Amino acid sequence: MQRGKSVVVALGATAALLGPVGIAIADGSTPGSAPSSASSSAPARDGRGKGAGPEAGHGQQGPGKKHHGRQAHGKKHHGKKRNGTRRLCERAPRIEQRIERALRRLKGGPEVRGSVARLTERAEKAEKAGNTEIATFLNHKLTFRKSLVPTLEKRQKDLAEVEKWCATRGKGSGA
Repeated sequence: MQRGKSVVVALGATAALLGPVGIAIADGSTPGSAPSSASSSAPARDGRGKGAGPEAGHGQQGPGKKHHGRQAHGKKHHGKKRNGTRRLCERAPRIEQRIERALRRLKGGPEVRGSVARLTERAEKAEKAGNTEIATFLNHKLTFRKSLVPTLEKRQKDLAEVEKWCATRGKGSGA
């Protein structure tokens, strides 16, 4: 029940914050300007002696304030678009280890949990026992698991090409 109350409170707060924006959009004006029907008599106060408009300091740009966007939070963006290649080059060895571990598990024998061989054995046992629903479920699971092997092998080849690319450009650790 507590979760439902939290959702209602969050939605109410969002509606309260976005209320003036919705009115401004419906009126055709900008969010900072007041609707035409409410020509002001006295500015609203926010408890600090300031009006509730853009000059109140609620994340909107007021007079004399410079808007820095993302740079205000410490992240610098110098106009060069980044596509994540450096980070991918750094992560490539760990990704390779995960792919190898998954392939080793899938190609393992019947004693390895998660292997295709073990699931095949389970499906056959269910079929022999006459549990057709369980056998059908396990066979569908087996079909999917078998399809993972070529997909992971393809990813492994693609990752090897990425690591070569990273090594030629000196990015990340790129094996």
